[in-house]
Amino acid sequence: MLHSDPTTALYLPVEREEQVVLQALGDQQWRVLDGRLDAGDVAALLGFVEVIAGLYEVTTMDAPGDRRFCPSLDAVRSEFVTADDAPFGSYKLAGLTS
Repeated sequence: MLHSDPTTALYLPVEREEQVVLQALGDQQWRVLDGRLDAGDVAALLGFVEVIAGLYEVTTMDAPGDRRFCPSLDAVRSEFVTADDAPFGSYKLAGLTS
């Protein structure tokens, strides 16, 4: 696991879906974590997911006011992976990249 330096930890790009961990909070709610960091580390928190009308509503910590929807939990994981051409620390889900 990575050591979270408070000055840089929030900007570590998620490079692979395997690094995205979904931790169940209830029957249809999950916390999204960076699996490279300790789950208790605040820097590990990437966002939240909740089932709404059969879709997975995603809220990210870098754009908490934006609501995004995915058809599956696998699609949720892929949304948190940083795009190859994204600025360091930007997520595809935030709408900052194509």
